[in-house]
Order: sequence, then C-alpha cells, then structure tokens
Amino acid sequence: MPRPVASVSPDGKWGLSINFARIFWFRGGYGYACAPDPFTDLCPADDGVFLMNMETGESELVLSAQTMRELAKEYLTEEEYHTHKYVVNHITFNTDGSRFVVLFRCKSTDPKRKGWKTLTFTANRDGSEPYLLLNIMGSHYSWRDPSHILFFANPFDCPTRGFYLFEDKTHNYIEYHPMQEGDGHCNYSPDRKFFLNDTYYRNGYRKLYLHDVEKDKSVELAVLRSENPLYLDDVDMRCDLHARFSPDGSFITFDSVHEGSRQIYRIDMEDIPLP
Repeated sequence: MPRPVASVSPDGKWGLSINFARIFWFRGGYGYACAPDPFTDLCPADDGVFLMNMETGESELVLSAQTMRELAKEYLTEEEYHTHKYVVNHITFNTDGSRFVVLFRCKSTDPKRKGWKTLTFTANRDGSEPYLLLNIMGSHYSWRDPSHILFFANPFDCPTRGFYLFEDKTHNYIEYHPMQEGDGHCNYSPDRKFFLNDTYYRNGYRKLYLHDVEKDKSVELAVLRSENPLYLDDVDMRCDLHARFSPDGSFITFDSVHEGSRQIYRIDMEDIPLP
C-alpha cells in the first residue's frame, strides 16, 4: 500500500493513515525511526488524517491538523496555539466504519518541557462533521458500538479522570468503576458484556483485570512482574499488556515480559471466576 495504515474499517474497504514519521519525533516507540517528516512545521494544513481505499490505494486528506487546531482554539493557551507542535496519534474506526476517533496532541518544542495536551475528535469516515469530544485529557479507548465509546479521560465538566462511556457527538456519559486505579488499556468483549483493562508499571508489577459492565465489578486476572520504564532511556520503549479478546470471545491474549522476554500469553474465559 502507498501509505501506512493505522486502522482498517470492519468491512476491510477503508484504511485510516497518519504520519508515523512525525509520531517518532513525538513518541519514539510509536513512529517510524529515521523516516523524514515531510511536514516539519508546527501544525501543517496538508497533514493529518488520510482516508485510503484498500483496494485501489487511492487516498485523500480528510481532516487536517490545522483544521483540528482551529476547532479547538478556544481551549488552547496562546503558547499552545502558536508555539507547540501538533501530531495525530491514536486513531480507530467505530464498529461499523461510519466514523472514527482520533487523538490530536500538542507538545512543546522546548526539550526541557515534558508531557502533552490531548484533544479528542470524532468525525465521519470522510472527515465531515468533526466533533471535539474531549478538550483536556483522553487516553485509551474502545468503541462499544457506532455511537458510544469507552474512554479513560476527563469529561468536559468533570475534574476527575476515570473510565467513562461517552455518547458520540454529545457530552453525555456514564462512569464505570474498575478495580484498578489510574489509566489502562481497555478493550470490549465481542458481546460487549465485559471489558479488559490493564495497569501501568507500579511497584514492580502490572495487573490485568476483567470488568463486568452490567454489574460494574472487576476480577483480577493476573499480577505480572514487569520492567521499570523509569530505568529506560525512553519510557515509550516498554511492554504494556494490551489484552484483547479472541474474535469469538472464548479466550484472552496479552503481551508480557514477566518470564524474561516478550511473549504472548492466553487465558481461557471458562477458567475465569467471573465477578
């Protein structure tokens, strides 16, 4: 294919492409090393989200970085708007391929300043009807259906970070209460009755949970020895658990280094004591 593909629509006909060379400047573990970024300015008008036909390879820019910055201008400081560099990071189609979600992030060009700001947009597959879903913090997510998405985030009117189910194109949401504290990678089961969740490194370990959506209760699946990313030159060079269900929902797989090398592990659902 002429472009890298970050997400494929459920019917396999469409791909979403982003600038992985630019991502490497932003987060070394997520982009293409040594690939030149053709758009070195802070917020290019010709870069952003591209839609590609997976049969023909034809593509077009459907949502530019500059457009997203303008849509979020009222939530940016003068410094963020004029001097920070912007990047399109995680992007995923919804469950029927009609819309997508994208994390649009800005980072100071000053190497002494750490961290970034995340603006979360959804849009139609062709880039029309963009909507600013989150204006402060949005991290990991999983689409429940075409119009609802689970997020670890700060809602517009809520100072507390947590796991919330948002209705697309609105600021309506409900909160879930997983067993864990803090951010994690969430992933729905095929029947949407459960979602998996993991933790980042804490006190030498990472943990894996299964959350029952209807009961709003969790069960701990694993406690796994892990590397300390603070000892690494780049905290993005790490092994998160990234748990996911099989297509039929009968088992779970996850990545881990607890036995000394990066491997993929499996847990059968029939072996899990459900909450």
